[in-house]
Amino acid sequence: MGTKRFFYLGLLSVAIGVGLFVFDQVHGRDWFTFRIGDIGLSAGLLWMLVGALNMVVHYQTQKQLKLSDEELRLYGDKLESIAPDIINLVGRRVKAGEIADRMEREHGIPRFVILKYIIALGEADRKDR
Repeated sequence: MGTKRFFYLGLLSVAIGVGLFVFDQVHGRDWFTFRIGDIGLSAGLLWMLVGALNMVVHYQTQKQLKLSDEELRLYGDKLESIAPDIINLVGRRVKAGEIADRMEREHGIPRFVILKYIIALGEADRKDR
């Protein structure tokens, strides 16, 4: 999935930040620390913060891409009935946004639910392989 890069970037940033911070602490120098007035800011701590934020973005994105129980309760039967149409359109390389727009017009299911369902179908297909 495209958001894994946020996770890996976050992990890399945290590792670099730890390395910079430890290097400064072990050598007793402020090579990777910059000063703003009387306040010293460690570049390592800032890198760790950026990494942690990237990992939060990854987590939140993953959480929002999954169909909720409420969405499954409301649209589950309709989604099952249109799954063959969606799979056919995906097989013909129709863009996901176009598929969602078409299914919304024809079946009244909200666009974001269709998009989440397309993602779920893709994940299920990947697991089956």
